[in-house]
Amino acid sequence: MRVADGGEWIMREDGRRSSHRNSTMKPKGPLRVGILLGAALLLAQVSGFGALSIKSHYSPLNNDRPKRSSTKFIILHTTEGPGKGSLQKVYRRGEAHYLVDIGGNIYRVIHRSRIAYHAGTSMWNNLKNLDRYSIGIEIVGYHDRVLTNAQYKAVRELLRQLQKIYTISDEKVLTHSMVAYGPSNRWHKGPHRGRKRCAMFMGNESVRRKLGLTRKPGYDPDIKAGRLIQADPYLGKVLYGGAGSKVASSSSSRIPSAAGVITKNRSAWDIAKQKYKSNNTVYVFPGGKRLKGNQIRDWTSIPSGTQVIL
Repeated sequence: MRVADGGEWIMREDGRRSSHRNSTMKPKGPLRVGILLGAALLLAQVSGFGALSIKSHYSPLNNDRPKRSSTKFIILHTTEGPGKGSLQKVYRRGEAHYLVDIGGNIYRVIHRSRIAYHAGTSMWNNLKNLDRYSIGIEIVGYHDRVLTNAQYKAVRELLRQLQKIYTISDEKVLTHSMVAYGPSNRWHKGPHRGRKRCAMFMGNESVRRKLGLTRKPGYDPDIKAGRLIQADPYLGKVLYGGAGSKVASSSSSRIPSAAGVITKNRSAWDIAKQKYKSNNTVYVFPGGKRLKGNQIRDWTSIPSGTQVIL
């Protein structure tokens, strides 16, 4: 289906047509509207797809990105920030194939056949660097908040079409929190799951049903095989109900990072994750002294009561 929008065609991801601009052979007025609506209804009936329009908002990096050799997964993300800034960031860096705003509008940022750098340090079932094998969908929102009805509708249809194109089963529609992992650090002596809580709530079965997904992974294959340790048991419980996890021995890993205050059992890593050393992370000590993450040298000297501001 193609719908005109300001000179640019907005189309479905059914893999059969290519978008283009400013065609010189466009019917005008009521005739054009009638032809477009008729074609849309006919195509929806024939293909079984619902109506879905996608606005091309290609990153300037799109044409430089190599094409994937295979597509095995779809990875869902939450932006952890508001829509306008999130779209600008994803557009500038080419960090996802699609972005879905709170109104259900879908923006195509990197062409679905190309690599978008959205998964970062990632692994699933011993397959690493999942950018090379996956499509990334950024959804404006937060890892612990539900989507809007418009977002559920848009993401559900986008998933259905992409799953059909690439023959991707429901179990291979994953959240970023399922696949992200981190290297050893002072709190965890080996590679570990828990680097991200991104899109965490989309591991919930009731949420997945709203997205048209009837199945999900029952456990983390890399934790079960001993390739990774579970550094965030709370995350593991949300995603899998606690099945198939090996909990890291670190005492700090047993505390969910719900509050932004360091305690005896809540470390800087629990609160800030991989951003604990970032210059964008500020530590406010009980006496009022403030340091950025990249200014701290002795992590054992941080007193309880220190507030962490991300």
